Amino acid sequence: METAYHWVRDGTLALDLPLIFDGREVLAHLRFRRGPERDEDGNAEPPAGGKGPAGVFFDFALDPPGLGPLRAQAHVAGSRLAVRFLAASADTTRLIGDALPALRASVEQAGLSLVHAEATTDPDGARPAPLPSPVLPRGGSVLDARA
Repeated sequence: METAYHWVRDGTLALDLPLIFDGREVLAHLRFRRGPERDEDGNAEPPAGGKGPAGVFFDFALDPPGLGPLRAQAHVAGSRLAVRFLAASADTTRLIGDALPALRASVEQAGLSLVHAEATTDPDGARPAPLPSPVLPRGGSVLDARA
């Protein structure tokens, strides 16, 4: 198994991470980015209210056996957390929705405020969007193409 990573032009760190579910290899797509939120066209949007930290964005997509394509997105700004789950299947959406109260309790126990949490069924949105061409790091790298 190999882990691939690259930097994307907007400052996103993208990782493709192989995981094992029920003996099957599943590729998880992870993306991390600091800075202002971006709209669907990739344009930067100011933080809500125009003030406060821009935060960190996290996007995680995979297709585990029995659940179908699934995507989780989170935005952390200061002690505020917003999460969104997109699933291709209504059954998976229901499972995630049933777990949101426990997520809220865990987040609050960790000292954060869960300001938004939703689970929706969206067969197209549950799959990761294609990444633009990578910007390769210059010189040495902390991560190797193999983990």
